[in-house]
Amino acid sequence: AVVSTQSTGKNNNESCFALANAHMQGMGTEKSYGAAVPLLEQGCSRGHARSCHNLGVLYYHGYGVKRNLDKFKEFNERAKIFRFQKKPDEASSSPTGATAH
Repeated sequence: AVVSTQSTGKNNNESCFALANAHMQGMGTEKSYGAAVPLLEQGCSRGHARSCHNLGVLYYHGYGVKRNLDKFKEFNERAKIFRFQKKPDEASSSPTGATAH
């Protein structure tokens, strides 16, 4: 399947994350860590924990960016914070669909 930037939409963090991963793995597009970086930055800036995590990994290894351990730590911390924050629409249900009490 060919990956398109049109699938990301302006507010769809999961699509940006999926497209970034496709770029990092060369699935349906050329392998390019550099192309993944702005997509992960976009998702991370909107509170998407996995985007922050993957962005941190890129900075740790210097893939598509200059290696920077301070940025790795920053994005790793942001990922931890976002991972435990509940969005208003997630607060009333668990991942299994059961209602929280």
